[in-house]
Amino acid sequence: MKFYLLPILLTGLCFFAPAGRAAESGFSAWPAEEMAQYSLGFLHRMVKEIDARWENLKTAGHVTEVVDIPITKALISGQTDQSKEFIAGELGVIPSAKLAEQALAELEANRKLLASHEKKASAAWEKAHRADKGKTELPPEKSAFLYDMQVQAGKLGVILDNSPSMFHHLPALREKISSEFRGTWFVEVDGCELRKDRPNWGPYPEWFYATPPSLAEGNPFDKKWYLPEIPRKDTHYHVVEWERNVLGAFRGLVNLMEVDAIYWFCDFDDNVNPAAVRELDDLLTKKRKVRLYVHTVKSSPPAGISSLIKRTNGKLTRSAPVAKTAEEIKAIPSVPLSSVDMSASLNLPVKIEAIVDSARWVNAKHLTIITPISDTSIPGFTLECGAMRVGADMGVYARNQFPKGRKITAYGILRRKRDNTLTLSVESVFSIEAAPN
Repeated sequence: MKFYLLPILLTGLCFFAPAGRAAESGFSAWPAEEMAQYSLGFLHRMVKEIDARWENLKTAGHVTEVVDIPITKALISGQTDQSKEFIAGELGVIPSAKLAEQALAELEANRKLLASHEKKASAAWEKAHRADKGKTELPPEKSAFLYDMQVQAGKLGVILDNSPSMFHHLPALREKISSEFRGTWFVEVDGCELRKDRPNWGPYPEWFYATPPSLAEGNPFDKKWYLPEIPRKDTHYHVVEWERNVLGAFRGLVNLMEVDAIYWFCDFDDNVNPAAVRELDDLLTKKRKVRLYVHTVKSSPPAGISSLIKRTNGKLTRSAPVAKTAEEIKAIPSVPLSSVDMSASLNLPVKIEAIVDSARWVNAKHLTIITPISDTSIPGFTLECGAMRVGADMGVYARNQFPKGRKITAYGILRRKRDNTLTLSVESVFSIEAAPN
């Protein structure tokens, strides 16, 4: 997903959030341009999601044409004068607001039409696969030691705390877990606060952390996969709430991805609400037992979580993932971005070379670097560098002043997102230098 910086007056997507709401969510000093990044990012994600679902229907023979989203696509494309002015914040408050409202209304109308087709497609799928009902084979269970903790799982889900203090641990952790459990479903949550949902956010937190199966894997048209209603206001607050919703991540893994074990990596620096622990207890023990494995790098879990670990036959460990040394990273050959195999599996350890096209800080946590790609099969490439630990090489550059045209070499875990873009979660920045002419 690509994010674009919009100036303060772009309230078409910010929706004039009231001070009370901002204070309630802890964002009273949140810059408006960052709010716009989240909202525009939501539009990009919804376009990708809706397009993919129409393509599924077309491939399965349920529709002959994909229903397009022309207003939204034109607005976020940056290819028309109006779109460029919108992204640059040059249209003014009222025109920007009207354009944003049109895009969200178009997405919601498309979503409703999509759901009606998916309902018919699901019935056809169930009828065609009636003989296979109840014959689904569960993945064989595997046991492996991860950081002094024996983990057993047939289908493992992992929840990663990607807050600034934890982000630098994630590449090593992803690499270790992926080496032992192939097909692991990883999700990242901003922090580890465990609390009950606020009523305003609807069913999105659960959907936010899951993705439907492919046509070869199962029924992607099942009603549990329907997109929830598109939010029509406070889009930026919705997205941030989803990204911070640990309980939503648990529900997505259990109810939608149907994992049989969850590995939660966190530091318990955030609040854990007892009512939310009781809800998590019901989720992991009532319908079917899902083992809970907790990996903390700092504080011990509260009593309710410790009890839940034991009653689900899970385990607890306290240790810091070991990152590669500078010497080990230097010994890894760099891979030019243009030579990356897009069919490669997710969570691929790699050292990448790329020329910087643009860069910006997101939430004072990630430095997002977009690089131009000659291969059209790769729409874009993003390096997500934890601002807390990239060292002097990165620190010499002021906020939003990372120089265009520099060559960056970085080591981390390469991931392919649902929109077919690549992301490198950086463990170490190896060098930043002037690009060759």
